[in-house]
Amino acid sequence: MRFVTVSTYKSKGFEIFQTSAKYHGIEFDVLGMGKDYVNHTQKSAWLVEYLSGLEKDEVVFFSDSHDAIMLSGEEKIKEKLRNFDHPFIISTEQNLKLEGNRFSKFRTYLALKKGKKPYQFLNSGGWVGKAGYIKEVLEKTLALDVSEQSSLNILFSKNPDLVKLDNTHEIFTCTAGRRGLEEEDYTTEGDRVKNNITNTYPAVIHFPGKNFTGANRITKKLSFLGNHTYDESKTSRYSWDKFKNKLTDRTLQDNYLFHFIIHGLLVLLFLIVLLIALQNLV
Repeated sequence: MRFVTVSTYKSKGFEIFQTSAKYHGIEFDVLGMGKDYVNHTQKSAWLVEYLSGLEKDEVVFFSDSHDAIMLSGEEKIKEKLRNFDHPFIISTEQNLKLEGNRFSKFRTYLALKKGKKPYQFLNSGGWVGKAGYIKEVLEKTLALDVSEQSSLNILFSKNPDLVKLDNTHEIFTCTAGRRGLEEEDYTTEGDRVKNNITNTYPAVIHFPGKNFTGANRITKKLSFLGNHTYDESKTSRYSWDKFKNKLTDRTLQDNYLFHFIIHGLLVLLFLIVLLIALQNLV
């Protein structure tokens, strides 16, 4: 099995990731170090080039590195892989990330094959599978010229067999859409982290969107990280996000649909107020 990540520079988060990988006996091939990172399609381009140099059946494990922590070694990951029968297994989250206008997003949302709540939607920050198959999929995402997560969602909406979602967080766990709920969602048991929702022990935990305040709630309990913590200076709105995400969790467990309904109700309220105002002018 090959392990790969993409990073153009070394941050505190990258140091934490490397420390966790080393602790679990894993060495990641790092793509892009010292190079310019234009946009997220650049990541896919580098990964396609990397995968092209491997045997088609080589098993490759990818993880983002500035906001992730490895929690298991290679043997545990291989053991978990036996629960899946697909050449491309990908992480999941509660958010739906899509670029485009509101109509195109809703159309893709309806077409998507959704997994079990709350982790319904794919997250491109972690995947594992066969090099040849994944290369072909990533090549298709490059043709769409949007971020790799958006393009994967678009392709997945058209082909429900494209990837296998890790909805139960057997291998990958991701906090996107659940910022502020980390201490509800996870329990640290020694050097392992248990997902309380799925009752699993993932191999990697991912905190996308600079969710470093929540990440530090987990890192401080993992002894193998020592005093390593994420830099929270660029994060904000943690309490507000916690309120929104708790409300979503207690209702729909679907961030996209929740916000779609809220925005729809606000538009409807605006139209009602506008109609009343116009009637008063007549």
